[in-house]
Amino acid sequence: SDRDTKCGDVVYFRKRDGKLDGPWTIGIVDEVVKSKDGNIRRVNLKYHNPTETEPRFTDRSVRKIVRLFNVEVGSWKEDMMKVQAKLASVGIDVYYEDEVVDESPAAGPEAEDVDGTAASNGEQEDED
Repeated sequence: SDRDTKCGDVVYFRKRDGKLDGPWTIGIVDEVVKSKDGNIRRVNLKYHNPTETEPRFTDRSVRKIVRLFNVEVGSWKEDMMKVQAKLASVGIDVYYEDEVVDESPAAGPEAEDVDGTAASNGEQEDED
């Protein structure tokens, strides 16, 4: 199904087991491993440590990852814009620009105006 974990998914995962409020890392699913019953049980992940230039790889149980989105599916940009609008409604200015999320106080080119319209195209956002 479209909800199954697949190559290219961006995920959160923990490098070490422990408290849930500990540090989480962002990685990309490099390979999925199915069990004998055909269900996805494990994934191989690619990630970068902040101080290193070469990627690292690790495997995790699919139950130990949190799927965020798939980089090949364009809807993640729309989702990021919705997150931006929700954060802006509580006074946190975050904007999406060229695949980077920046927590700058200055609004970016796709920030929403006070009336809830997108500054870049004037379209009204749907309420969830």
